[in-house]
Amino acid sequence: MDSSLQGYSVPLGLMVNATEESPLPNSTGGKGDLSSPSNESSSSRRGSMDQQFSNIISDDHLSSLDIKDLNRILRDQGLPKETIEKLKQRRRTLKNRKYATDCREKKDTEVSHLQETQSDETSTIEELEVANSLLQKEIDELKRRYQAVVRHAKAENIRITERNVPLSGHSSSLSNAQVAHSG
Repeated sequence: MDSSLQGYSVPLGLMVNATEESPLPNSTGGKGDLSSPSNESSSSRRGSMDQQFSNIISDDHLSSLDIKDLNRILRDQGLPKETIEKLKQRRRTLKNRKYATDCREKKDTEVSHLQETQSDETSTIEELEVANSLLQKEIDELKRRYQAVVRHAKAENIRITERNVPLSGHSSSLSNAQVAHSG
């Protein structure tokens, strides 16, 4: 192992002997060149690129390495400049995919949380509407009873003076009216 890699754990697939024939395409434009156009679909080209790069470094390890460490390792391997550039681009693509996935997951979590909150708020509103309806019925019943007392007072010639009773009569109650017996 190269002395520059001492103290650094390098996966077996990462070490490529520079004297051996590289599994990566060369820049001569040959059949295996990644930059040359072919009749293959982009996904199959990407698959072959993944296989070629996986001989050097796994995608997981590539995306987890700091760029300084990656530069040092690739420099020490003596790989062609084009291969190094493609590996760096592959790393950037993997990082972008991970970021996009993380953003999607975060958005899904937020949407789920907001839907739960909306459901809770809708339930609270429905409960308040029911309570409001019950209070409105109680108010209507109290108004009806108050009007019956007022009619009875007029029929019996009892004078009623209202105190602290709103003009609209929305919250009238017998405790707010002072009943005085005239006669």
